[in-house]
This record gives sequence, C-alpha cells and structure tokens, in this order.
Amino acid sequence: MKRLLVTVSIVLGSALAASGQTITSYEIRYYDQGAASPRQVQPFPAGVVACAQAPAPAGTSTVNPTHAEWADPAASGQVCRVDLAAGAFLPAFPIGSYQATLVALNAAGPSGESNRAPFLRVDPPVAPSNLMLIRVGGG
Repeated sequence: MKRLLVTVSIVLGSALAASGQTITSYEIRYYDQGAASPRQVQPFPAGVVACAQAPAPAGTSTVNPTHAEWADPAASGQVCRVDLAAGAFLPAFPIGSYQATLVALNAAGPSGESNRAPFLRVDPPVAPSNLMLIRVGGG
C-alpha cells in the first residue's frame, strides 16, 4: 500500500531559532479550506518524530494522508516525518478539502505557523454489487 503524506515545510519562528532551545513538541493545526481558525489541533511530542529521512517522492498523494513531513532543520535535503495515526479524528473529518499547518514548541513558546499544506478527505469507492460467478458456454 502506498504511503500517503501531507508535505509541510516548517519555518521556525525567530523565538526558537534565537533561543537555540530544543523543540519539545509540535502541533498540526487542521483547517477547513480558507478558514481563519483551526477545526482541530493535534499535539505530539518531539520524541515521536523521525528526522534525517529521505523525502517522499515527487507527486506523492495528499488524499487521506497518513503522515506529515517537513524539512529537517538539521540535515539539508532530508525531512522529519510523523505518523498521523495518533490523530484518529482525521478519518472522521467530513469529505472535503482541508489545509494543515505545523507549529514547533519549546520552553520559550510556539513558533509561527508553517505554510498551509492542502489535503483531501475522500471516501473509498463503493463496493461493486450484484457479483455473480458464472459459466459461459461449453456445457
């Protein structure tokens, strides 16, 4: 099964960069398309993030995402990635278009929000109906 990703580029706020403090946690903020306030916030500890990873291939799907990834600030050309499974609410979002941002937090407070990364929630196809296995011709 192909992994589906939401790709997010993080820009750490000057408070984090200037302080040099370790990031302790992150938040993914989920927005309805164009909304000013998030519909849901998913916090997670920095310890569950895997960094120094190869980026997802170009053209990776953003439909029903299972992971988020962003530029690894410590390894040029690499990404940090987190599994969105902890956010069991994501599959419960209504079908539609959404956006997500990433915020890094440390003892000095939160960074600014990253860019908004678009993604879609869609239903799987409806199961075929009236299946029959038949024998045609040849008695």
